[in-house]
Amino acid sequence: MTLKVVTSGTASGAVAEFVPVLVADKVASRIAAKDFTLWGKDAEAESSIRLGWVNSADDSAPLIDSIIALRDEFAANFFHHGRYRLDIYLLNLEVTAERDY
Repeated sequence: MTLKVVTSGTASGAVAEFVPVLVADKVASRIAAKDFTLWGKDAEAESSIRLGWVNSADDSAPLIDSIIALRDEFAANFFHHGRYRLDIYLLNLEVTAERDY
């Protein structure tokens, strides 16, 4: 995979200085591998439990069809004649919200 970075102004200096170091240290690959040692010994305990987001795109991909179906269901059932209506039932308490769009 090739990534082209285009910058201008002050950012160009930072990119020129730091991107080669990040590439040489394989930072992106190490994050993708959930390498919690990347942030140093003092941060290992915390970073080891903070890398769950790395797989979030892959983990959520199977949910896309369900999310789209839910969106379509809401659109079909809660939007009537340009008016938004949503009834929420929680602990036998009915809350109704109406709003014109």
